[in-house]
Amino acid sequence: MPIYWLKGCSLFDILRIFQLLLGILIGITVHECLHAWMAYKLGDPTPKFQGRVTLNPVAHLDPVGSIMMVITAVFGFGFGWGKPVVWNPYNIRVVSPKTALTLVAVAGPLSNLAVAALFSLPMRFGWVNYSENEGLFMLLFYIAFVNIILAIFNLLPVPPLDGFHVIQGILPRKYDATMAIIEQYGPLILLAVVFIGINLIGPAISTLARTILTIFSGLPFV
Repeated sequence: MPIYWLKGCSLFDILRIFQLLLGILIGITVHECLHAWMAYKLGDPTPKFQGRVTLNPVAHLDPVGSIMMVITAVFGFGFGWGKPVVWNPYNIRVVSPKTALTLVAVAGPLSNLAVAALFSLPMRFGWVNYSENEGLFMLLFYIAFVNIILAIFNLLPVPPLDGFHVIQGILPRKYDATMAIIEQYGPLILLAVVFIGINLIGPAISTLARTILTIFSGLPFV
């Protein structure tokens, strides 16, 4: 980040960027950790061997995804990703590989919703309010809101997002070949969604996220 840009930033701008980055960092760390934890608990030791069953952010950060976090946070929306958790569904013994695929996939978004609910509690019970502690209130807001956005976005049925793998695990085996073909084009489809389709689905995602945050916090964010 160039020095001259920082000189043009107000304290509010810098705090907002920090709050947004912290929300993304917490969200990605918990998200990837829960993918790894679920796979490990279902019987696959691969994530454990790779050091992914941990809340240490370093284990989950992707270099390019981390750079994108910083760059996009500067522009006020925040976008990034962590290292995908590598696991082998055929190491699973307690459930079928397809069921494991669904459980591992859904663990990430559900963990983000749990984080959002947890950080909403001080707002819901009035322990922190905007008028008395604006900085802490906005920090809680960003962490909760970003985690809800992460959950919703990752549940979109688009490869390589979790929503696609949830459907992949639910559908009968006769659709496996079709889903595998679609998955090959996952990065292109995702880029199209992010840079083209986001204008169409972005407002709906934001409205849904604010509705969920309103439910969690008891405050009118809609």
